[in-house]
Amino acid sequence: TLFPYPTLFRSPSYSGVMADGDIYKVGAEAANTAVTNLDVINLTNASLLLTNPSGKKMMASAAAGSFNTVSQVMTVPDVAEISDSSGNRGVMSQVVADLPAQTLKATGHVHITTPNGMVIDGQGLDYVAKTSVWTFGPTTVTLPDTTGGVDDAKTEAQP
Repeated sequence: TLFPYPTLFRSPSYSGVMADGDIYKVGAEAANTAVTNLDVINLTNASLLLTNPSGKKMMASAAAGSFNTVSQVMTVPDVAEISDSSGNRGVMSQVVADLPAQTLKATGHVHITTPNGMVIDGQGLDYVAKTSVWTFGPTTVTLPDTTGGVDDAKTEAQP
């Protein structure tokens, strides 16, 4: 009989190169896997870093997640914090990142703030890296203030 208890690893990481040259690294503070299912690694304080050949980076972190080493799919059942080297940042929930397909899907809440102050808040997201297409579910987009920051009602003319 195999030892039925999970195997625990401290500070594990797993990396690879995608078909388009993007490099990915999955890491965690700790990870465990059941001896009966070695393909799925359960992650504590998980992270995913994608770096494309031009040097642009996309990062995600979550309190918990799992990574299937055969299908190379990372799943976050709760909230993932996201950011990229362009200055976009936010959170999304119920996330599945399929590394070979280069897709990201969030079926839960999505909240993203862009560097210029635009806020995207909604439910659901599909991202296809090969085409750089972002498709959001029902979403509210709040544009940044473009008035120049001057409150016309309080501006007085000077002689």
